[in-house]
Amino acid sequence: MNFLNNTQQQEQAHLNHVEQNIAQQLQQTEQKLEQVQQERHRVEINYGANTRANYIETDDIMETYATTQQQKQLLNSSTSDEELLQRKQKNLLNLQTTPYFGRIDIVEDQEADTLYIGTASLDDPQTGNFLVYDWRAPIAAIYYNGTLGQVKYQTPAGPKQVALQRKRQFSIKAGQITNMFDTNETIGDEILQNALGQASSAQMKNIVATIQRKQNQIIRDTKSQVLIVQGAAGSGKTSTIMQRIAYLLYHSRQNLDSDQIILFSPNKLFSNYIAEVLPSLGEKNMRQVTLSEFLTKRLQGFHIETLFERFEHEQQNHCSHQKIRQFKTSKTFIELLRNYQQLLTTPTFRNLYFEGEIIFSAEQIQQIYQSWPKNLLPADKYLQTKNQLIQQVKQLISSQQNADWVVEAVNQFSDAQYQQILQEKKLLDAEVNQQQQALNHYYLQQHYLPLYDAIYNDYLFDETQTYAQFLRKLKPADISQIVWQEMIQQFEEQLERHSLQLDDATAILYLRYLVTGRGQNHQIQHLFIDEIQDYSDLQLAYIHEAFPQAQLTLVGDIEQNVYQADGLPTEHFQEIATLLGAAKTAVITLNQSYRSTAAITNFAKQLIASGDQIQPFNRQGQKPQIILTPHLQETVEQQAKINLAHQITVAIITKTQAQAQKLDDQFTLTHHLLTEKALQIPQGIIILPVYLAKGLEFDSVIAYDVSPDNYQTLGDQGILYTIATRAMHQLTLIAPLQPSTLLQKLDPTTFTLAQS
Repeated sequence: MNFLNNTQQQEQAHLNHVEQNIAQQLQQTEQKLEQVQQERHRVEINYGANTRANYIETDDIMETYATTQQQKQLLNSSTSDEELLQRKQKNLLNLQTTPYFGRIDIVEDQEADTLYIGTASLDDPQTGNFLVYDWRAPIAAIYYNGTLGQVKYQTPAGPKQVALQRKRQFSIKAGQITNMFDTNETIGDEILQNALGQASSAQMKNIVATIQRKQNQIIRDTKSQVLIVQGAAGSGKTSTIMQRIAYLLYHSRQNLDSDQIILFSPNKLFSNYIAEVLPSLGEKNMRQVTLSEFLTKRLQGFHIETLFERFEHEQQNHCSHQKIRQFKTSKTFIELLRNYQQLLTTPTFRNLYFEGEIIFSAEQIQQIYQSWPKNLLPADKYLQTKNQLIQQVKQLISSQQNADWVVEAVNQFSDAQYQQILQEKKLLDAEVNQQQQALNHYYLQQHYLPLYDAIYNDYLFDETQTYAQFLRKLKPADISQIVWQEMIQQFEEQLERHSLQLDDATAILYLRYLVTGRGQNHQIQHLFIDEIQDYSDLQLAYIHEAFPQAQLTLVGDIEQNVYQADGLPTEHFQEIATLLGAAKTAVITLNQSYRSTAAITNFAKQLIASGDQIQPFNRQGQKPQIILTPHLQETVEQQAKINLAHQITVAIITKTQAQAQKLDDQFTLTHHLLTEKALQIPQGIIILPVYLAKGLEFDSVIAYDVSPDNYQTLGDQGILYTIATRAMHQLTLIAPLQPSTLLQKLDPTTFTLAQS
């Protein structure tokens, strides 16, 4: 015991030294930051005063240009210094709360060394030695992967081997070591028990102190072009990909910026929930977008159906045309789109107008398109067509070069405009006639600029009618022609309302890319998709084409299949890998579930086919409870009140938004109704539909109306599983009179049954 006390005292003394160093560096950094900000402010004021353009005399123009460039350099330098200091300040503030969480003692090349691992690096300015190593540093991988003995780790120069002699883990709070122990495990159960036993929070926290070996494998993978993660509910999928983003930004600091990373998230509520993870690690957030937002931005002027709207519609209408949707999201449909040229000789074009008159008619454009060799790819024909139209605009400009109306318009230029244009054209010393021709040409270019823009931005291509024409040519074998024609009619009615179903919007954009070769983003280097099981093959194929330079990280759980009436096959993620066709693809499975108590996990995993593979974390808690009652509303309120006495958040999860709205209208206790527009997770009692709860966690969960009528299909198993696995500490399922047949099959020893 004395040895342990002495060891902890020594560690506390080291912690005190590190914290003093952090405080000193933070004070110095904040002083420098204030000086740099004052300097930037001074440069900004001088920039405005010193760069007022003078374009009357040539010497004045040259002097103004030199001054402008000098001021720009000063401003850029000041801004760069400020950003570096702000990053350092942020890292120091993060370290201030918990300087480190781990320690490793190693012997490398016969030299012993002790390394402390934290969320960011910290060096001692006096000695130059590292006081804390960033958890993403190559050598820190030993902490997550290694067990005592000989260990290898990767460095930029290749693999290295060291002897790991000690691995120590800390819990630190308010400058005090509250717990510490040596272990041979990745992360000891004691640390995990403490982290997982805490109450839920409104925002996800980083998990760098508790990263497991398989999670670390995902985080540090830089080789896979497509990385697919199948993770059980509560296995830390989303947390892991957030740490992965932080690792990639660290690993490729010189070549990668957060603006070159995009994450497709399920909804705005989820986006806000994960918004603090990267800042807590000293990194800027990546871009985030939902699928519907992404499609809407690329099809401006249309309302694009969301997954939520489709789910609600299908729940009410029982999916009368489900075969059509299945066909339009299938690999067969993708192949038909890719080979559309076999169905269509030419796409549909629009008239191009200028000042109210048709400059190029749809028929003219179509003739140009059809004039190119048939064996050319559609995108090549389309590009040649655009080039031909631009040539004709240039000919139009040339024919009007000396028209009276052009000369008259140029004569209205001010002296400053004359000088500026001639300076840009480097014609200040040219003959008068040459200057006049240049000015005329410049005016005509500006005059016809809207026409150039219309051609460049593809206003000539009518993507919706091209898609409608494509649909009319199809004759799906397992769908009657009457139903298919009815579907086409509904599609055309939607166009009149400027509204599109999700699958049609994706198909239109994919077809537009195939025809025009346009719509690709070459700047994004890494693309992440959460809840990948919610994406159709067509959506994934299009997103893959839209970001051709991006490495993909796709994360999901086949069993949390809320939006499909039927379950997904177990090989679904392997099929995705084949669909995307990447040379280097890795599929990793996470079966250990950490979120819920063992009792909740053992209950929930019975609801799904792959439940036997899920491993609950050994955290004790009460069994889930099923309550049968003739008074559903009153019982839900009573149970919510009871649960709230012991928990911070109590989530009442319904199957649909309509059920949530109805419950909200009748609920008498203080509560919050969450809708698709919600951005925050409040404390207290929350009412929300299951699809908004995906990816989130709550202290206590009440599953609303788990009756045979409400939950009966194969797809409903995934919904019940998703609801049950949102609960961290307490789970209650309430049904009027009798539970769903899906629950009647469960082992009665894994829950308690009550009636009220």
